[in-house]
Amino acid sequence: MTRLNEARPHTAPGASTMLFTAEDWLRSLQSLDQGTGLLCAVAGLILMIFGWRIFRLLVVLNFAAAGAVAALQWVGHWPANLIIALAAAALCGLASWRVVKIAAGLLGGLAGAFALAGIVANLRMEERFVWVAAIVGFVIAFMLAFVLFRQIVIAATSLEGAALLLSGLIVLLGVVPPVYELARRAIVTTPLVLPAALLVPTLVGMYIQICLLYTSPS
Repeated sequence: MTRLNEARPHTAPGASTMLFTAEDWLRSLQSLDQGTGLLCAVAGLILMIFGWRIFRLLVVLNFAAAGAVAALQWVGHWPANLIIALAAAALCGLASWRVVKIAAGLLGGLAGAFALAGIVANLRMEERFVWVAAIVGFVIAFMLAFVLFRQIVIAATSLEGAALLLSGLIVLLGVVPPVYELARRAIVTTPLVLPAALLVPTLVGMYIQICLLYTSPS
């Protein structure tokens, strides 16, 4: 796969150095193989189509994973501490199941934060503006989750699915270097390409989920 280090665009002084810029995202995908890319693409499609129907499972898995990671960060990455990580995962997963709406609201808030901050970051704005955008996106999405719960869950799962689908497709494009290089250059040199590439499948996923929601027998 073509390496991102080649022809990397210059970043203006004071521009964002946060980890979800287009350059860092593409660089992180270089370590994935084609099988993982296919798995990401399939998982993304499942989220985009059936996100609302499996959102409880997604909430539990996300909070369980967060609990395990937090526990490992606290006690250290040692095999003897695997039991502590599993216990933390089970505790966080069960807790999120009991307050699933609040937990889903938190995940929706995080999706809103990353979406808005990602747009601002790829516009090469200063990092303080990226943090402001992240906070604003989180607060708005979290508050809306209590008013438009279904819509926020559908939007969050569609966005997460779109991100997985796009990541998988980028990895799979690595088998065709000319096409991958064309996509890479478009993403890193044109700030609005990546947001647009995420927005279109997100809207498609939302449309599909809403259609399935209101056409399925109650």
